[in-house]
Amino acid sequence: MNKTIVFLGDSLTEWGGWNERFPDKEIHNCGIAGNTTAQILQRLKPVLALAPDKLFFMAGINDLGDGESVPQIMLRYKQIIEALAEGKKKPQIFIYSVLPVNKELFCNPKLHADSIPYLNSEIKEFADKNRHTFINLYPLFTDQNDKLSKNFTEDGLHLNNAGYELWKLQIEKLI
Repeated sequence: MNKTIVFLGDSLTEWGGWNERFPDKEIHNCGIAGNTTAQILQRLKPVLALAPDKLFFMAGINDLGDGESVPQIMLRYKQIIEALAEGKKKPQIFIYSVLPVNKELFCNPKLHADSIPYLNSEIKEFADKNRHTFINLYPLFTDQNDKLSKNFTEDGLHLNNAGYELWKLQIEKLI
């Protein structure tokens, strides 16, 4: 019997093509472009109804792009993960780091790319403290200047196929 696997997040999750990348798995892609942690928190009921065995979660870049502070984002992260862990079926939870951006290609004056490592350290601390698996994708996608490598993006924020293939390699054994 296949395990139910949920990918939850924003456009980076939505556009991952997870069903095509893992065709032999029962995957529900619950990524929605533009979603912030507040929006994800509001739409957890249908995610919980899927009763996932495993849940992969990434969010926060849109919050940073809206000018949210790391403590504000982490408050909602905790609420999201606690709600997921309290469902009738307790999924194994995998929490990704937030990916870097490349400000040469992507311009959002509210987004301070130097906040991403701070957010990632807070996410890791939270995941470790709560015994969830933290998957640090950030260093794999950065160039020598600590920006999202142009090898993995066209627009400085979203991934191209090479980026998604690298992501897939990091999680294959966990799926």
